[in-house]
Formats: sequence, structure tokens, C-alpha cells
Amino acid sequence: MKKILLTVAIAGIFVISAQAQITITRNDMPDTGDTIRTSFTVVENGINYEQAGADVEWDFSDLLPGIQALDTFVSINSLPLVYQLVFNPLVATIASPVSGFDLVPGVNLTDIYQFFRETNNFFGNAGVAFTLEGIPVPLKYDQPDVYFRFPVTYLSTDSSESSFNLALPDIGYLETNRKRVNHVDAWGTVTTPYGTFPTIRVKSYLTTYDSIYIDSIQFGQGLSREFIEYKWLASNMGIPLIQIDEEGPLLTARYIDSVRLLTGVEHLVFSEPGFRLFPNPANEFLYAEFSLEQSAVLKIELFDLSGRLRSEPINQYFSAGTHTRIIHLEDLTAGVYIVKASTNNRHIIRKLLVH
Repeated sequence: MKKILLTVAIAGIFVISAQAQITITRNDMPDTGDTIRTSFTVVENGINYEQAGADVEWDFSDLLPGIQALDTFVSINSLPLVYQLVFNPLVATIASPVSGFDLVPGVNLTDIYQFFRETNNFFGNAGVAFTLEGIPVPLKYDQPDVYFRFPVTYLSTDSSESSFNLALPDIGYLETNRKRVNHVDAWGTVTTPYGTFPTIRVKSYLTTYDSIYIDSIQFGQGLSREFIEYKWLASNMGIPLIQIDEEGPLLTARYIDSVRLLTGVEHLVFSEPGFRLFPNPANEFLYAEFSLEQSAVLKIELFDLSGRLRSEPINQYFSAGTHTRIIHLEDLTAGVYIVKASTNNRHIIRKLLVH
């Protein structure tokens, strides 16, 4: 009898374990009308984010919000007609407005939307559209950049390749090629500042090549990048509970959150346009322009992708309002750099091209 009871108990454990593994389908993706608050922050060293396998417990409850934003999703039928014609139902099914988009450095774009395609088989990025000097410019991938293939289940793998090119008279040329390889490498429970949830994790390896030429400065450059995205998914959340991006030594996290007001510490709030670098790409010098809604001690640092500090930091007290500071680049070789503005636990990150 004991042997029979033990067998039943073991079987019960396996049933419970199997039930703990969630499966993500199309029903868990964003819907028209969804508004989701997210927080963005720089991840400090020591956080355990790489652990993979079955029944893992990840604890990101100590993450502090740096910047908050709202992700909203709208019907494509509500957008300009030219956008609708290119991103028809066979190309895209939902869109999301984008702010701070720097597809072509130094060019002011408006009415920017990211487009997504959602089917019973996958969810992915279909392209982007914007308005330039009153002219709508829809730009779609030849094939979607597939974020998830359904059902998302433990140990499944998939890949996709996508590209687009854009020629703007008197402005420049841009070409992007992207390859994504997805591995569903873990499941378990994740805790963030928003709560604790059953989760399944998708790890994505991305390789991109961007070729850009800007007429105004007669500059062209090809740039290759390799980085990793970790996405923790949960049922009925629309977007990942948390996404951690790893590029060289730089770790950033973006997670679903509630409104966070930091009290008792000095914090920084960037008003639009927030923190701007120009020119970008740059050569001998760079201007950093920032707008503060309240006075603060602001630190601006420039790093290479290995994490080394490459310029003398700007670290001083600024009053509320808009300020501009110059950063000298004479000693830097051509490549990609990271500019970080911070005060206490608040950060904002920008990528810089030096030619």
C-alpha cells in the first residue's frame, strides 16, 4: 500500500510541475486600446538574469525605475491613409505610437508608429511609418521580425530574417538587415517591482547591420551589432513582464510597472525632448542638450562598449530649464559609444556614433 501511495504522490508532483509551465499564445499579445505603463532602468552588476532551465525563480524586485512611459496600441484604421495602404491587414494588425525615434540622426520625424503583425502562428515587428516635412513615409520589413512563434513552449526554437531600405532625397539613405534566433530556454516564477507571476522566458540572439549615409554632412557608415534580449512572458499581459537587453557590458531593463514616485531622494525628471545629442553621428565634439523640470545634480558620462569611461564626466548642479554642454571627442576612434546621464537612481541612455 505504501508503494502505491508513493507512486501516486510522485505522479501528483509531476502533474503540479507540468501545470506550472505556462504556454503563451496569440491571446496573450496586446489588443487595440491597451495602455501599459513601463519603467526603464540601467541594471547594476550582480543581478541574476541569465539562469535558464525548469522551475527557476528570478527576483528583480530591487530594480528602481529610471524613466517611465506608456505603451499604447491603436487600430491601423485610425492612422493616415497612406500608412493603412502599406500596412494593410496582410502586413500588420496593430500599431503603437513611438516617441524619441532616431531612425535618421538629425532629421525631425513626426507621427511615428511601429507596426506589428499578429497571427495564430506568430507575433512580430512589421515595420515603421513616420511623417517627414509633411510627407508620410511608411517603411515595412520584407519579412516580419518575429518576436514569438506560438505556442511559446519550453525548449522551442525559431528564427527570422528581415530587412528594409530607405532613400530620402536630399537627406540620405538607410538600410537595415536583422537576424533573430529565439530560444525558449526557461520557465518558472519571476518577481518584479510590479508583482510575482508564473513566467516563461524567451532568449533572443540578434545580429543587425545598419548602413547609413547623411547628405548634409556627407558622411556614410556601416555598423554591425550583436546583442541579446531576455523576455519574461506571462499570461494576458500584452507585452513582456520584463525585458533585459545585453549589449557588451551594458544591461538595461524595461518592465511593466505601476506609477512610481521616489520620495526622500533627489531624482531627475526629463521633460520633452528630454536628453538630446547632436550632431549624431559626431566627429570632434558633441552637444548634450537636456531639459529639467526641477533643479538637480546631473552627471553625464561617455563610455565605449567595453564599459570604459572615455571622457571627463560632467558632474554639476543645474537649475530647472534647458541646458547645453559640449563633450570633446578628439581622442575617440570611429565606432559606437554610450552616453549616460544620471542623478542618484535615475538614468537615461543614448547611443552615439563617432566617425
